[in-house]
Amino acid sequence: MRLCLVSSILTFFISIRFQSEQVLGLSLLIVLLLVWHFHSWKIRLFAVVCIIATGCYSHAWLSERLASRLPASLSGSLVDGVADVIGCNNANPEVERLLLRVRSFRFSNKIKNTNQVFPQLKQLALNYYRHDKKPGFEANAISCGSQIKFQAKLRAPYGFLNPYGFDYEAWQLSRQVDATGYLLGYDVLEQNLDWQTRLLMLRQGWIQRAANLAGISGDIVPALLFGESGYLAKDRWLDFQLTGTIHLLVVSGLHIAILILIVASFWRLIVRLEVLLTFPRRSMLLSFTPLILLLACLLYAYMAGMGLAIQRAGLMLALALWASYQRYQRSLLDTWLWVVWLVLVINPMAILFIGFWFSFAAVGALLMSYCGRLSKPKTARIRRWAKVGVLYQSQWVVFIALMPFLWQFQQAQSILSLLVNIIAIPLLALLIMPLAIVSFIW
Repeated sequence: MRLCLVSSILTFFISIRFQSEQVLGLSLLIVLLLVWHFHSWKIRLFAVVCIIATGCYSHAWLSERLASRLPASLSGSLVDGVADVIGCNNANPEVERLLLRVRSFRFSNKIKNTNQVFPQLKQLALNYYRHDKKPGFEANAISCGSQIKFQAKLRAPYGFLNPYGFDYEAWQLSRQVDATGYLLGYDVLEQNLDWQTRLLMLRQGWIQRAANLAGISGDIVPALLFGESGYLAKDRWLDFQLTGTIHLLVVSGLHIAILILIVASFWRLIVRLEVLLTFPRRSMLLSFTPLILLLACLLYAYMAGMGLAIQRAGLMLALALWASYQRYQRSLLDTWLWVVWLVLVINPMAILFIGFWFSFAAVGALLMSYCGRLSKPKTARIRRWAKVGVLYQSQWVVFIALMPFLWQFQQAQSILSLLVNIIAIPLLALLIMPLAIVSFIW
C-alpha cells in the first residue's frame, strides 16, 4: 500500500506541476514501476492502476475548475447577478474583501466578440470600497450570510507582480475563484439562516471580537487564534518576517495541539466528576473521548479557515484517534503518507504552494528524528537534560529540513531565526497562546 500511496502522490505532483510534459512523466513512472522487482507483480500492477486513476482525477479536477473561469478576453466586463456572501474580511476599514457564491448572473455590457463562450461563474472575489462616493453606492458593511443583488466589474484572476515569488492565478484557482473585481452597487435581498451561515457568522463574530481587543492584542490575537493576519500592522508583520517567526501567526499543528490539550484536560475533569457522582463500573463519557476531541478539532479548523497546515494537523489527529480507538498499529510513515495523499485529493493545487512543502517537510523531518529510539538515558541528570534538549532539537531539525525549500521558493533564512524560535515556540505554547485564549474569552 505504501508503494501505491507514493505513486499516487508523485502522479499528483507530475500532473499539476508539469502540465505540458505530464504524459511523458507519467509514462516514465509507470515503466519504472513495471521494471522494479522489489515488489510482487500484483502490487506493481495495483500501483500502475493508482497512477492512471490519480492522473484522471487530477485532470478532471482541473478541467472542472477551469470550465467556470472568466477568460482574459472578458476582463473589464460588467455583470449583474444574485449571490450569497460566503466570506468577508473587514481587516481594512476602507475596503471589505468579499467572497461570493453566484446564484445567477448576466453580462450587462456588450461583448465585441460574438463567438465568445461565456463561462458559468461560480465564485467571485470582490472588493467593496466603503467610502466610494459614486451615486447609489452603500456605505455600510456587508454581513456574511447575506444574499445580495449586485453589480460588479470583473477581471480574470491574474497578478502583475513577480510570478516566480507567488503564483496568484494558481492560488485563486485553488480557492475556486473564477473572477476578481469590485462592487459597483448592491441590494440586500435576505439574510440566510441555515446552519452553514450561522457557523460563518459565528466565525466572523469571533474574529471581530478578537480584533476589538485593546492595544497590540487586537492585532495579534486574530492571527494567533483564527489565522487572520490582515489586522496586523505592516511594521509588526515585517518584524515577524525578519526574525523568522511569521509562521507562528499561521494556525498549524502547534495551535491544534494546544487546543486538544485544553479540551482533553476539561473533558478529563468531566469524566472524573462522572465517576465521583455515579460510581459506574465503566465510564460512559470516557468512550466518547476520541469523538469529542475530533469534533473540537473540526470546529477549530473551520474557525481558523481550514488552511493547509490545519488540514494536515486535523487529518493526522483523526487518523491517530481512529488507530487508537481501533487498537490498530500503524507506522508513522504510513500515517504521514496517507495525510499527504488526502490533502492532495481535497485540493491537488496545494502541491504548488510553499505552505504545503513547509508543513509536510517539517513534520516528516520531526518524525524521522524522533522515531526508532529504544534506549533511555541511564542517569537522572542525563534524563533531565534530555527532556530540555527535546525542545531545542526540533528547532534545528526543522531549520535544516526547510533549507532547500526556502531556497527553492526564494525565501530568506538566517541563524537569527533559529535562535529566536528556540525561545519563541516554547513561550508561545506555554504562555502566549493560553493568555490569548483567556483574553479572548474574558
